[in-house]
Amino acid sequence: MNSEAIEEFRVTTVNANANQGGSSGAQISLVTKAGTNSWHGSAFEFYRSKGLAANDFFNNRSGVEKPQLIRHDFSGAVGGPIIQDRFFFFYAYEGRRQLSQTSVVRVVPLASLGRGELKYANPSGGITTVTTAQLNAIFPAVGMNPAAISALAAAAAKYPANDFTVGDSRPGQLQNTAGFRFNAATPVNLNSHGARFDVNLTKNQQLFVRTNVIYDLTSLAPQFPDTPRPAVWSHPWAVAVGHTWTLNSNLVNSFHFGYTREAFTQQGDSSDNAVSFRFVYQPLLFSRTLSRATPVKNITDDLSWAKGNHNLQFGANIRIIRNERTSFSNAFDSAVANPSFYSGGAGGSLSSPVNAFSPIGGIQIRCSKRRFRVDWRFSQYTANFTFGQDGKLLSAATPTVRNFATEEYDGYVQDVWKASTKSDVYFWLAI
Repeated sequence: MNSEAIEEFRVTTVNANANQGGSSGAQISLVTKAGTNSWHGSAFEFYRSKGLAANDFFNNRSGVEKPQLIRHDFSGAVGGPIIQDRFFFFYAYEGRRQLSQTSVVRVVPLASLGRGELKYANPSGGITTVTTAQLNAIFPAVGMNPAAISALAAAAAKYPANDFTVGDSRPGQLQNTAGFRFNAATPVNLNSHGARFDVNLTKNQQLFVRTNVIYDLTSLAPQFPDTPRPAVWSHPWAVAVGHTWTLNSNLVNSFHFGYTREAFTQQGDSSDNAVSFRFVYQPLLFSRTLSRATPVKNITDDLSWAKGNHNLQFGANIRIIRNERTSFSNAFDSAVANPSFYSGGAGGSLSSPVNAFSPIGGIQIRCSKRRFRVDWRFSQYTANFTFGQDGKLLSAATPTVRNFATEEYDGYVQDVWKASTKSDVYFWLAI
């Protein structure tokens, strides 16, 4: 519910009455605005231009331009009579349009690594380069993987390093990896609609219908400028119907029906198996699509009976909750060339860490900071399997669908007793 549609809110922290439900936490109630016999309206607008933003330290150092930030917030509301003294309406809208960019840095291979060369800091403080031929001589049982070298070469050409806060390189001392910094577009589009209709059916009966619709789209930073951009869609909506009937001066019945559908979709950037070189290069975020909808039906009826110093209340509350979720998080396999994992994993006996081999040209190979497995085999492979309700294996790339259900049925009887007509001391008992 947007701010222009809220008349007031109430917070009950302790000693909530029975008609406020059975939860032990704080109770928060929102009262929405309603139309009257007079026309009323409001509007506001906020605009921030890109000229009010400054570049950050890391962008300046890497020669990357200032990230864009243009923010535009606006809202409006109107309410009035449809039929004088009988039928009223109120509508409010609030939106945001934001053109923004986020500074992002990713680890990328250098061109030398794309040529199949491994560089390391030698004991003399210089940089020693080991060629593909030398690496094949060190690892004769495995050899360099041409497909891996080709992938790293393409990455180095596409994303030239411009940041040395990540990776194993420093300005003037290039080794194998560095950072590629860029401004990622992260636009935001927010929309909130709220409407309410009130009808005086008779002098003793009032009916209202309230609805709220939200459609928000928030874009997230991609792995690289030319890769898919993940996003989050938030698209909940709700409707509530309330009927109040004053049977007589001592007896009032209040009925409410509410339907709320909380829903969102998180769009991933990949629907393929995840393949990456740890510490060196990951072509995508490999985030997976997830969608969830949680429809909730809430039905309440309260009958209040004022009798002498007593205010008796009887009521019931029915809540029907469903949770419908579809996730691709376990629909794809993943493979990683991980230098930290390989020596202790399967096949580790076939090859020792780089710095354990004999010297090359009289210089012992020692990699500073992180060890690089120069054969770039997959040291980790995770296979994910999805099964249906019948226990049968589903095909690859099939999402996981899960539905959950909760139903609650509550009833109560409550008496609020004013101890004396001359005092403000009350007692209440609820069952």
